[in-house]
Amino acid sequence: MNNVYIWGWYSDYDLSSFDELVKESCTINNISISKFGRLLLRIPYIRGYYMDLIKKKFNNLSDNDNTLFLSDDILYYDDLLKSLVESNCKIIILIRNKINANHKVNLSLARQATDKIYTFDEGDADKYNIEFIEQYLPVTYSSIKNENKNSKDKIAYFIGLDKGRKDSLEELSINLKKEGVICNFTLVRKSLVRRFFGKSDGISYQENIENVFESDFLVEINSKGQDGLTLRALESVFYKKKLITNNRNICNFDFYNPQNIYVLNDDFKVPKSFILSEYDESAHLDLDRHLASKVYLRLME
Repeated sequence: MNNVYIWGWYSDYDLSSFDELVKESCTINNISISKFGRLLLRIPYIRGYYMDLIKKKFNNLSDNDNTLFLSDDILYYDDLLKSLVESNCKIIILIRNKINANHKVNLSLARQATDKIYTFDEGDADKYNIEFIEQYLPVTYSSIKNENKNSKDKIAYFIGLDKGRKDSLEELSINLKKEGVICNFTLVRKSLVRRFFGKSDGISYQENIENVFESDFLVEINSKGQDGLTLRALESVFYKKKLITNNRNICNFDFYNPQNIYVLNDDFKVPKSFILSEYDESAHLDLDRHLASKVYLRLME
């Protein structure tokens, strides 16, 4: 039985991905700071006391039978990193976001605590000499409430933060509607109040997948400089939905198939032939490579 502890993970899809390890004879223990606790860490007179409580939790894991998965949140807390340097437990740090230049010193501390540091960003991997790790599906659904699409209408689905993508999405929406495609596009607004109470800004991951099942096309509009493998691209292959994307690098992945994936030009127009053609079901996603629980098990070896 592997004892797995997670710290710094809050989204429902991240938590679900670790819960999948239960099927692999692991026990999962979430010792992340609560939303209220993160607020307390900003109060000078309370920070020291609360930080000591967190360090105590970490110290209790000093056993090589325990594995601690840390998110990149740990890079904000140099005192916590220092407390982990002498730990005997297996420490794995997964960096999901671009590394802040101000965290260079803390990254050095992290290296003293573990050599298992991974980033999802190829640029940061080269810049900071960290091992690159490909994006993965947090969890898969083989059956879900809205699995059978009721409408004969073609539906394109997008959900995400604005990140400067609003104009591109509006232009794409206009062009798709001209071709008779219904656009289920949702730009999510950040809400500090919702986050404080532990609520996500958008919808749950399961609700997201329900929308995926109801759709014919998944839309991916990446921000400038973002050309790596995304969760949306993996979902499109696994759930056998066509992908409309502005990521030209998608052509370099093994699952690329021009019948299933259309790379947008600057005019944001999608050919009618792509819209009307059938999905080529020969496309396959290697879950041993792209499923979170399988990736975690490899990292724990």
